[in-house]
Amino acid sequence: MSETTPIITEIKLEPTLSKGELVPDQWWAPPEPKRVSLLRRRWLFIVTVCVPVAIASIYLGLIASDQFISEARFIVRTSARSDVGNLASLMQGQKLSRATDETYAVSEYLTSRDALRSLAQNHHLRDILSRPQADIINRFPNFYSRDTEEELYRHFEHFLSVHIESESGISTLRVRAFSPSDARDLAAALLQDGEGLVNRLNARAYDDALRYSNQLVEEQKAKVVDVENRLTKFRNEQKIIDPNKESAAALDSVGKMMSEVMELEAAVNQQMTMAANSPTIAPMLEKIRSYRDEITKQRAQIAGDDASMAGKLSAYDSLILDRELAARGLEAAIVHLTGAREDAERQQLYLQTIVEPNLADQSLFPRRGLTILFVLGISLCIYWIAKAFIGSVMEHQA
Repeated sequence: MSETTPIITEIKLEPTLSKGELVPDQWWAPPEPKRVSLLRRRWLFIVTVCVPVAIASIYLGLIASDQFISEARFIVRTSARSDVGNLASLMQGQKLSRATDETYAVSEYLTSRDALRSLAQNHHLRDILSRPQADIINRFPNFYSRDTEEELYRHFEHFLSVHIESESGISTLRVRAFSPSDARDLAAALLQDGEGLVNRLNARAYDDALRYSNQLVEEQKAKVVDVENRLTKFRNEQKIIDPNKESAAALDSVGKMMSEVMELEAAVNQQMTMAANSPTIAPMLEKIRSYRDEITKQRAQIAGDDASMAGKLSAYDSLILDRELAARGLEAAIVHLTGAREDAERQQLYLQTIVEPNLADQSLFPRRGLTILFVLGISLCIYWIAKAFIGSVMEHQA
C-alpha cells in the first residue's frame, strides 16, 4: 500500500470590512458620497451669503478706517428797506428776512466744482483725503481711480452733504474726514467760501445798481440839456424870452386901452349932448380911433395866425413841459443814485453761522454692525432668488 502525501492548501482570508470602511492601502480613495453631496448642496449659500459677509466683516473690522463728521448750520438773510417814507424808514429801520433764492444758490455752490477747486487750492483737500490712516478704498487716489479733478469731485461728493430745511431756511452742512480736525477745517473753509459767494453776490448786485443809476442820471442830464438847447433856439428864432409874460403884458395893455376908449367914448357922448359943435370932439374921436387901431393890432399879435403870440405859446408851452419832465426825471435819477450808493455801502445779504463746525470726539462712520447686517440681508435675498431660479430651471429640464 502506497503512502499518500496530504496536500494542504493555504487559504488567506481577507478581513471583512464594514460598509463605507476603506482599506488602509487605498489612501487614494474618494471621500464619502454623503459628504460630497452636502458640499454640493451648500455651494450656493456659501457663494452668495458666506463669502460676501466674510469679505464685508474683514474689510469693516480690519481695514476700514474711522471717519469723523463735523456739522455746521447757517442761514442766508437779507435786509429789506421800507419804502413808506424817509422818516418812517428811519423810525422802522431795516428788517431781516430769509433770502430763499440765495440760500439755494449757496447750497449749490458748496457742492459744486468751484468750491472743490477752492478747497484743493487753498485748504489742501488732496492731502486730507490721502492721510496715512485712510483705508485703500476711501482714500484718494485709490487703486481704482485716477488722480484727476473729475475723479476728485466724484470722490469728495461722498464726504459732503448740505441739507436745507424748507420751513426755517436753515442749512445743515456735514463734512466727513479721517480725523476730527480735518473735518472741522474743511467745514470752516466751506462756510468761508459760502460767505465769499454771498459777498460777491452783494458786490455784483450793487455794482449793477450803481452802473444803472449812473447811466440813468446821464440819460436824464442829456434830456435836460437837449430841452434847454431847443428852448434857447426857440427864443433866438422868435426873439421872445417868455411868450407867456409878453402875452400877459400885451393883454394888460389892451385892457388899459379899452378902459381909455370907454372913458373917451363916454366923454364924447357927454360933450355932444352938451355942445355938439364943440371943437374938442374931433380930437377925442381921433384919439378913440387910434386906440382902437392899437387894440386891433395888439389883438392880432396875441391871437390870429401862426405868427401870433398864441401860436408861439403852443410851442413854448411844449418846450416848458419837456423841460419840467426832464428836470423831474433827473431829480428821480439822482435820488435813485443816492439810494443805490447807500445800499452799496450797506450789505444787504448775510450768511449767518448759527452753529459753528464742531470737533468730533467719536467716529460715526463706517457703521460696521449696520453695514454687515445690510450685506447679510442683501446676500440672503440674492441667495433665495438664485435658489428659486435654479430650482425652476432644474424642474423645467426634468
